[in-house]
Amino acid sequence: MNSTDVAHALLDRLGSVDGVRLVLAGPAGIGKTSAAIAIGAIVPDTVHVEHDRLKRSVWPCPCSVAYFDLRDCFGPHMVPGSLVLDTGGGTIFRPGKDNEGRLAQLLDFKQEHHLAIALLVAPYAVVKERHLRFPGSSEAHFDDYWSEWESLELPFWRRATDLELDVS
Repeated sequence: MNSTDVAHALLDRLGSVDGVRLVLAGPAGIGKTSAAIAIGAIVPDTVHVEHDRLKRSVWPCPCSVAYFDLRDCFGPHMVPGSLVLDTGGGTIFRPGKDNEGRLAQLLDFKQEHHLAIALLVAPYAVVKERHLRFPGSSEAHFDDYWSEWESLELPFWRRATDLELDVS
């Protein structure tokens, strides 16, 4: 699926384009940012909050993997109206972190800000091909990342997700 098809599929599954309030989750390279941009092209005045940009803004950053705090990271960017939060891959659920606590914080944040969570998924080969397009990516790094995604991140995201979309 291209990003416009993904955006339309998400909006169709949500049932409305008015006041879209969406969190996009999925592995790195799945197309979260492209889907967010495509939603913005369809839904006027949509604010796109991209985690990858936020984590480079200040240091120490509440959006960095090391110091991640959902409320401190995304809270200041919560605006009324249409909003898409692009979580970045490998961000919230991490080895050695209090992932049950992070899940509870995510569910509270979701309810507080009236958000739907969309989990973008695709088979290993599709995500690997997309991931390897990024500068500095390697097959060995991807295989380690994919293993962590499948065993750690994916099960937590599925516990919080409102809709899951295969984007292959």
